[in-house]
Amino acid sequence: METAQPPSTPVDTTNRVNAIVLPTFAIIAILIVYFPLKSFWRNRNFPAANLVMVGVVQNLIIFTNAIIWPNGDWSTWWSGTGYCDIISYIRIPITTCVATSLYGLTRTLVNALDVDKHNFIDTPAMRRRILIKDIFICWTVPILQIGLYYLVQA
Repeated sequence: METAQPPSTPVDTTNRVNAIVLPTFAIIAILIVYFPLKSFWRNRNFPAANLVMVGVVQNLIIFTNAIIWPNGDWSTWWSGTGYCDIISYIRIPITTCVATSLYGLTRTLVNALDVDKHNFIDTPAMRRRILIKDIFICWTVPILQIGLYYLVQA
């Protein structure tokens, strides 16, 4: 007498494909932005360089998460102790950094197109002041956000 065989279940290949494709494309995205980042930095366009660096950090987080947790089997996963604490503190400020970088980039474009206030004399002191203003615009709110988030969590 034959026993009934259970119907074969299809193998779920989604997790395996994601475990390969996600880190691969994250690394490709990190490598692709090297030359624009170098160009933005050389031309002293700090907000644009900061925006690219935020993308690199986000892709590094995606790459690391995909390597650490490649499948849906929670029983074999690492708990994320330490790593998740750091990521939870920087995830929201990184998103804010995108907004502040876009503001700084827009401000730079407005200043470049403003013919009434345009100054054709470009001294090292002026470049330094512009860089300090751009750093202040791009990083002040995210750094305050990290500090306030730490105070609220503690």
